[in-house]
Amino acid sequence: MTDQETGHNDETQEIRIKSAGHDDITQEIEIKSRGHNDITQEINIQPEVAELTKIFTELGASNELLWKVMWADKDVRESLKATARALLNVGISIADFVPVIGDAISLLADAAKWTQFDLTPNVSKEIAVGSEGLELLSGGFLPTHAIETILQIRHDAPQIKKGLKRTKKIWTAHEKAIKSKRVADAAAVFDSKSKET
Repeated sequence: MTDQETGHNDETQEIRIKSAGHDDITQEIEIKSRGHNDITQEINIQPEVAELTKIFTELGASNELLWKVMWADKDVRESLKATARALLNVGISIADFVPVIGDAISLLADAAKWTQFDLTPNVSKEIAVGSEGLELLSGGFLPTHAIETILQIRHDAPQIKKGLKRTKKIWTAHEKAIKSKRVADAAAVFDSKSKET
């Protein structure tokens, strides 16, 4: 399929994606793709798979578009961040079982609470510092970062679940668009062969 067939014509397209969240708040995110001319196209993306499928079908259902739509969706983006944060915290908690080295890693994670790289943003600084006190009392054998990890994961779990549901909807819509394109292509080939005969 050429650029002209998809309607892209190699122009710069700015796509505004509006997705209605579960709390009925509309989120607007812009996706930009580089080209030669400046053209703005507005597309409304509703949570329904049918509507998403239609959008993917109209824009060519490329994998690149799939990832752009995924990243543009606030629920998916926040879920990815929460999942990455959970995995890092679990890793730190496991490392915290090793005396000295684990203690150093745990202390670094706690020090990060005063930076933009805070891995437990929903756990108070008092709990983070207080848990390190417990570790000192245990001689470094108590993996206290697990306390912060559990509290943060309890906070992040609903966001991760919400993002996974949204990811599934977007992925399903993309797959349906690909299948409908294959059917349309097959029908076009069949139609052209029937006209030849």
